[in-house]
Amino acid sequence: MKRLSLALVTTILLCLSVAPLSAAIGGNAARTQSPLSFVGKRAESPVGNWYGYYMGQTVRSCIGMQSDCVYDVAAFFQPTDNVLQGKKIKAVRIWLRDLSYFDDEVKVWISTTLPASADDAQVCVTVDKATLTGGDHGENYGYANDIVLPEAYTFPQEGCYVGYTITVNNSGTTKDAAAFPIAVTATDAELNDALYMRASSNLPNWTNRSKTNRGNLALQVLAEGNVEEHSVVPSDFGEAITAINSIRPSSVEFINNGTNAVESLSYKLVAGETESEETTVELSQPVEFGANGTFDISVEGAETIGRQNATLQITKVNNQPNAAADNTAEGTIVTLSRIAPRGIAVEELTGTECGWCPRGWVGMEKMRQRFGNSFVGLAIHRFNTSDPMYPNDYPNIGLSSAPSCKINRGEKTDPYFGTATDICLDVEKALKVAPKVALDVAGTYDSEANNVEVTVQTEPLIDGQHYTIELALIADNLEGEESQWQQLNYYAYITADTEPEDLAPFCENGEYGTQKVYLTYNDVVISSSFKNGTNTVKQPDTFAAEQQIETRMTLSLPEKEMLRKAIDPNKVAVVALVVNADGTIENSAKQYLTYNPASISDSSVSTDAAEKERYSLDGRKLHAPQRGINVVKMSNGTVKKEIIH
Repeated sequence: MKRLSLALVTTILLCLSVAPLSAAIGGNAARTQSPLSFVGKRAESPVGNWYGYYMGQTVRSCIGMQSDCVYDVAAFFQPTDNVLQGKKIKAVRIWLRDLSYFDDEVKVWISTTLPASADDAQVCVTVDKATLTGGDHGENYGYANDIVLPEAYTFPQEGCYVGYTITVNNSGTTKDAAAFPIAVTATDAELNDALYMRASSNLPNWTNRSKTNRGNLALQVLAEGNVEEHSVVPSDFGEAITAINSIRPSSVEFINNGTNAVESLSYKLVAGETESEETTVELSQPVEFGANGTFDISVEGAETIGRQNATLQITKVNNQPNAAADNTAEGTIVTLSRIAPRGIAVEELTGTECGWCPRGWVGMEKMRQRFGNSFVGLAIHRFNTSDPMYPNDYPNIGLSSAPSCKINRGEKTDPYFGTATDICLDVEKALKVAPKVALDVAGTYDSEANNVEVTVQTEPLIDGQHYTIELALIADNLEGEESQWQQLNYYAYITADTEPEDLAPFCENGEYGTQKVYLTYNDVVISSSFKNGTNTVKQPDTFAAEQQIETRMTLSLPEKEMLRKAIDPNKVAVVALVVNADGTIENSAKQYLTYNPASISDSSVSTDAAEKERYSLDGRKLHAPQRGINVVKMSNGTVKKEIIH
C-alpha cells in the first residue's frame, strides 16, 4: 500500500519514494464570478450520478507531509468533460481519515482557478468537523462525506477545480492518519489533472502532482441532470503499427461517460478511402461509469509500406447506439515491411546510498524474470559517487530522483509501481508496439586487450525513419565485501504486513531487513559509447527501408579496481539502443559476450560440437560465412551468434 511522504529533500539527487516536485502552477488569477461563502454540513447521502477521477470501486491509499500542515488539494474537471458539460454540480464527496487530528472546520470549494485560499474560491463551504465522519476501513483509507451545495453550481465553459482544505495537527507525532491525511487511489491508473496540492511551508505553491505515483484524489461531484446510459468517448490513438498484408491489434483508450458499465464496444475504422465493417469487441472486464478503459482494434496493413491517416468511430456500446457526441478518434496506420522482435529498454537511476532503492532492485529483478531478453535493463548507479558501480560515462536522460526509471525514454516513472501498481503492466503495454527498426547486436571479448568488439545490425522497416545508435555494457552478479557495496535500506523500519509480498524481505525482521544490506546486482551499466557527454558511435549515413546497416565499435571494460575485480566477463552483455530524433528509444537489444578465440588457449575451446547450419539475421540460410552477424546452429542443439569481419 502506498503511503507517500511529500517532504522536500534538498540534495542534488533526491532519494525519495516518489518523483521530485514539478513546476508550481496556479496562483492569484482574477475570478470570473463573485465568491459565495456559507456554512454547510454533511448531507444525508444525496442520490444521483457521482463522478470524479476516483469512482469508489477500488482501494484507497493515503499521502501526506508527516508534519503540522494546512493542506489544499483539488482535481481539475476539464471544460471538455462530457458528463459535466451543460450541467450543474449539486454536491461534493470527499474521503476523510481520523478527524481527531483536524482543526474544527473543513472547507470544500469550487473555483475556475487555483485560489490563493479557500475563502477566495468562487464557492466555499465551511463544514463543522462535528458533522463529518472520518476513519479507515482497515487499509482502505477514509470515509465518504457528502457536502451538498445550497445553490447548484453551473459547470463553467473553462472547467473548474474542485477541492478541500484541512488543517492537520500532528503535534510532533508520526501517527499515520496525521502524517498521511489525504485519501487517494491505490490501484487506479493515474490520470492528468487528478491531483493538485499545496501544503503550508513544505509545498507553498500550488503544484500538479498528477501521474507522479501519488494516486488520484479521492473526490467526486454530483452532476444535476440526466446522464446517458451508453456514452463512450475514445482518445486519439497515435500510431497503429502493422505490416504489409497483415492484421495486428492496436490499443485504444476510452472513457465511459454513460451510467451503464461498458461490456462491449462496436467500431468502424476509416483509413484513406477504405472503411471497415462494423466490428464488435467484448471487454475482458466491465468498465464502470466515469472510468477509463482500453480495447483492441484490428488494424490491416496496406499492400506497400507507408502511413495513412485514420479515423475510428465507436458506433455502439453494449449493442446500443453510442450517445456521445464526440464518438470519434484520430490516428495514423503505419505499415511496415515486416514485424521485428522488440526489446524494451528500462533505464533506472539508483545507488547504494538511496534508502528506497531496494524497491527499484525488486522491480528490476521482477521485470528481468518475467520478460527475459525482451527486457533490456540498464541500472545506472549515479545516485552517490561512493557507489562502486558509479559509471563515469552515460548520457543524462532526465532522471534526478531515485529510484526512478524511464521505459524507452518516455515519461519518468517508478521502477516498482510503474504508472499504477505494477511496472510489468507498463512493460507489457510497450511490448505490444512493433518497432520501426529491426535490431541485432553481438559482442566479442578480447581478454588480452580487455576490450569488447561490438557489431550492430539495423534495418529500417519504413522510409523516413531517422535514428542514432547508442551502446553500453551491462554486468550481472556484481557484489563485493567492502562496505561501499552495502545497500542503504529504509524498508528495515517498516513492518512487512504493510508492504507487498516481494518487498517484505527488506522490511523489519525480513531476510534483508537491516539498515544496510549486501546485495547481488544485475543489469548494471559499467561502460558506454559516451565519452565526456558525447556519443562516439559512428552513425549510419542513410536510413532507407529494408536496408541492412552495419555499425562497429570497440568498448572497454572499466578500470576502477573495486568494480573491475567484481566483473565476470561471462556475465557481461552488450546493449544497443536505437534512439529516435525525439529522444525516445525505438528498439533495443542485448547479447551476452562471446570470446575471441585468438585470445584464449586451444584447451578452453570446445570441439565437441560441429556447425550444422548457418543463417543470416533475416532468416536466409547461408552456404558459407557472410560478413556481419551469422546465426550458427551446432550439432549439439546449441545456437550461437558469430561475427564475421
